[in-house]
This record gives sequence, C-alpha cells and structure tokens, in this order.
Amino acid sequence: MQIEISNDDIEMAERILLPCGCHFDEERRIFIKDLSTLDLQAVPGSGKTTALLAKLRILASKMPLQEGGGVLVISHTNAAIDEIKEKIGSIVPNLFQYPNYVGTIQSFVDQFLAIPYYSQKFGHSPNRIDDEIYEERCCRYLKQNNKGSYWLSNKRDPLSILKSIGSIDENELIEIPGLKNPASSAYISIHKFRFTLVKDGFLKYEDAFKLAEAYLNECPQISNMLKKRFRFVFVDEMQDMSEQQCQLLEKIFFDTSGLNSFQRIGDRNQSIYSGTDEGSSDSWVNRGNVLNLNGSQRLSMNIANIVQHFSITDQPIEGRMKKSNGDEIEIKPYLITYSEDKINQVISKFINIIKELKGNGSIENVKKERYAVIGWRKFTEKGAGIDSFYPAFKNKSIQKRKNYNSLKAYLFNGEKSSNNVDDLRSNILNALLKILRIEDVKDSNNLFLTKKSLVEYLKRDEAAYNTFKSYLYKWCKNCANELYGEVLLEIRSYLPVFLQIWGKTVSLSRTFVDDDSMDDVVTQEPSVTNDDICIDGISFSIQTVHSIKGQTCTGVLYLDTYNGNGCGASPLKYESEKLSKYFLGQKLCDNQNEKKFIKEAAKVVYVGFSRPTHLLCYAVQKERFDQYLSCIDKTKWNIVNI
Repeated sequence: MQIEISNDDIEMAERILLPCGCHFDEERRIFIKDLSTLDLQAVPGSGKTTALLAKLRILASKMPLQEGGGVLVISHTNAAIDEIKEKIGSIVPNLFQYPNYVGTIQSFVDQFLAIPYYSQKFGHSPNRIDDEIYEERCCRYLKQNNKGSYWLSNKRDPLSILKSIGSIDENELIEIPGLKNPASSAYISIHKFRFTLVKDGFLKYEDAFKLAEAYLNECPQISNMLKKRFRFVFVDEMQDMSEQQCQLLEKIFFDTSGLNSFQRIGDRNQSIYSGTDEGSSDSWVNRGNVLNLNGSQRLSMNIANIVQHFSITDQPIEGRMKKSNGDEIEIKPYLITYSEDKINQVISKFINIIKELKGNGSIENVKKERYAVIGWRKFTEKGAGIDSFYPAFKNKSIQKRKNYNSLKAYLFNGEKSSNNVDDLRSNILNALLKILRIEDVKDSNNLFLTKKSLVEYLKRDEAAYNTFKSYLYKWCKNCANELYGEVLLEIRSYLPVFLQIWGKTVSLSRTFVDDDSMDDVVTQEPSVTNDDICIDGISFSIQTVHSIKGQTCTGVLYLDTYNGNGCGASPLKYESEKLSKYFLGQKLCDNQNEKKFIKEAAKVVYVGFSRPTHLLCYAVQKERFDQYLSCIDKTKWNIVNI
C-alpha cells in the first residue's frame, strides 16, 4: 500500500483534534503510524476514537489511494458514526465520498451484500429492512387470517413464531420446538407467509446477514472485490459486534497476503452487549499483532487500580485523570453497606458523600459535572434490583415501545412521562408513518417513508408543510399538557387532508385510526426515567450499566443487584458474591478457567466501575458484605455503614 505516516502528519492532526498544546503520547503515535492488520485493545477513557480520527484524517490527506482504493470505517451504532462525522466531516469531506464508506455494520451489510443479492435473487430491491415494519406485517397477517388460535393451542405466541423464523428459503421448513404437528397446514402456511414477506421485500435486520452469507457462499469473488475496493478497513467498538458479525467481517476482510489492512479497535473487557441486557459476547479473539492503549485519561489512579482487577485480559490500566491544577485525585472508592430495612437510604448517602467531597475541595472545577446511579438489573422477582433502591425507577427503554396497534395507543402509551418536545414529536410522527405504511404510501424509490423523507416530501408544498408544522407543534404542546384525547380527535380530523397529499383516504388504516379500546393502554403510576433527578441540589440519573456504557461521569454509585441468569444451581447471584475474590485483590486475568457467568459479571462491573472520573461508590447489603467482602483492602476502599 506504500503509505507512511510521519511525525509531521501526526502534528498536523494534533493541531486539528487536540486542545492547544496537547500531543499524542508514544503508545498512541505507534497506533496512528501502524497501517498493518492489527487489533487495538484500549482501556476505558484511552482516547482511542481520537487516535483513530487522527489516522483517518491523515489517510484522507493522502487520497486518492493507490489503484483507486478506499477506506472503510464500521462501527456498531449510529451514535459512533455520527461522532466521527461531527469531528472530521467538515475537515475531510472526501473521506465520506466514493470510494470510501463510513457507516454501521448493518448499513454496510445492507448496501454492499444483502440488497445486491436480494435484487439479483428476486428481481427487485427490498421494500424495507426493519424489524418494526416486519412485525407490523406479521400482526396484519395473523389478524386477517385468524392464525392465532392454532398457535396458542400449542402454547406458542404466534407473533414470536413469525419473528423467530430465520429461513430465507421457500423450501426450508425450520423445526419449531414444542409443536405437536410440524407437518400441519397451519405450520406450513405460516412458513409460506414468511417467505411471502421475504419475496415482497419485508425483511428483519438479521435477514440481511443471512442474505450476505448466502451471497458470499455463492459468489466468493465478492470478498476479493470488497478487499480491492477498501484497502484500509477500521472496525471501531469491535467488542460490541455479535459472533455472526465478527465472522462475516473476518470472512470478507481478513487477508494474510497484504492486499488490505484490517484493524479491529475496542476493548474486549467491555463486551457486554449481545442484543439484550442478559449476556456478553466473546466473539472477538485477538490475532497475532496486538497493540495496547493502557493510559486512561478518564480514570484516577485509585479507580484504575480497582477496575483492572475485573479485566479478562492481562492489560494494566494507568489512571491519568487529575485535578484541574494537575494534582492527583486522591479520593478512594467508597463501599457503602446497608441493612435490608435501610436500602432506601443508600442513594441519599451517595448524595451526602458528593456534597462532602465538593465541600472539602476534593471535587472542584469539574467541567460538565455529572452523577449517576447504576445497576445491572432494573427489577427482579427475586432479590434487589435498581427499583429496590428507588421504587419510582422505570428505565426509559421499558416505557418506550415503537409499535402500537392503534393511533390512540401511540398517544396514550408513548412518552407519557416526558415533556421533551423531541420525544413527543417523534411519537406523533411514528403514528403518522404507520398510517402511511398501512395505506401503502411510498416514495419515488418505492420505499416507505421515514421521518426525514416525510418532512422533505411535505416541503414540496409550502402551504401544506406550514399547515402540518403548525398542527404538529400544537399537538406536541397539548400532549405535554396531557391533553391526549383532544389531540386524538384533531389528528383524526386532519388525516383526510393529510392523506390526500398522496391521493389516499382513510381506508386500510380505518381500524388503526378509529380503534377506541384501551387494550394497548397501560395506566402507570408516576415514574422517573433515566433523565436527571435532583436531591439536595445534586442532580443524577438512574440507569442500567448497559445504558450508560460509553459515557463519562464525575461520580457513580454502582448498586449490587440480583442476577441469576446463567448461574444454574450456583448460589452466587449478586456481583458481590460472584466476584468476591476479585474485590479482595485477585485478578480475573489470572484465572482464565473461570465460569462464564462469573466473567459476564466481571465485564459488567468493569464497565460500570470505569465510568467515573472522581468518585466511585459501590453499595452492598451488610449481610453479603460480612460474608464475602469483610476482608477487603481498607487502604483502597472507604467503608461507610448506614
């Protein structure tokens, strides 16, 4: 590939990406200069994304590359891609143009593999690759064809059956556990409907990966074509990729001939994402060439010394976070113990500790000061969940449901606890988009409308657009004041005018629009979300560890919660029980034969404990502390009893 990155190149990137007077240290310079196939293991707060941006900035300055090759940048989430675009999009716009590609793993698979293969196989492009729209079609089929009774008689949820069938082959019947008669007409008909959905272009996200695998199996030369197109491949947040995604990327891009460079970047210790909150992925196995970023600009020395005991890899963490005056942050982590009848006082104790540290100057001059209360489990039938410490807690993701069966349910079931205009606007737009989908309204590319394309379409008629904007603003305002019934009547009245824009009437969507039943509507007690709560002048959020991953806080209270998933007959259900020897000083990396559920707990603790810059608190019931943690090193922890 014959590209070299010099110190002058790095200095140019420093001037653009780093604060004035700051420089990349040696371990980051080594990574920035290295263009070979490698794995980068970076500790929390290491600045790996900034180092990657520097490399991308430098490569963009050397374009066009040899033989017209490009750069491919893949991450797991849109948020990560948006960060890259925000930081360097205006500086190097050529990085976001052909022959380069910057996007999520899903968008890459869709564009370069799934859609081309689908189009070749079926003679047209898919309508939509989207779980929500696929589910809508399944619900409509079950309702129209009265298929529910057969499946329910087999004690199976018919919608979950349709959502779980993964075959994209018309002749491949997948055995469904628990069915008495898989050869029945109902069983066969539901498979036929599944294939009809596929043939009509309604696909689940995972279908895209099945299509991609089929394409590569039938046309192995596609891999070489992609390697020639993308000479440099960077996968950020590699630990968040599923096993299927990891294997697909390896199949396409791993090459020992030197044709391209394939760099995987992330932290295996933070692989807690597996599509649910319940497990982790160990799909990423290091190859021969591994670089490490050990210095954390987020963690203080005291916090780093605790966090590294829960690492599944033998990678030390150098805590470099300091006070604004350059002094060390000398706050030791706090371990709060409480009796069962005082569990509701734990958060107040956390607030008091914050106030004390702010009062004595241990926490001062912090930019964007932020605090959080976090835990692994939201709520459980057994043992303590986050809600045990704060009964009003409801995780926002539990309240939020994207797809409802009636217009009324969208309004009454949506972001009821939120007065945020963006949330309310999004909810109303989702309802209108569903109506348009039911009425089969599509854009010029024969695709269903999205929020963005809907607004762009309406802008073609200034009068219609201004009317729509005015109504939308009024509806959001009234929803914020909980005038849902009034908004429902107004939307129903406006719909004929709205649909006439596309030459449609309220026809196929009549049931959805007029349904007045409250079956979908769950009346809830007032609850808090992971938005900020304020106690004694200290604002904090309440979140799961999974939802706070990737974020930085000034202080964190980690709650010891019950999680028996994967533990089998083991009596160890809380982190304090599962990880007691690592709290007491052993390192997990020295015990690679540890049970899977122990490693999963360690990763969750690793992620949670590595969020704060200044203050780490861990709350454990006194009975478990006495049994498992009483010998903890008190030179490293402040023990506080309630």
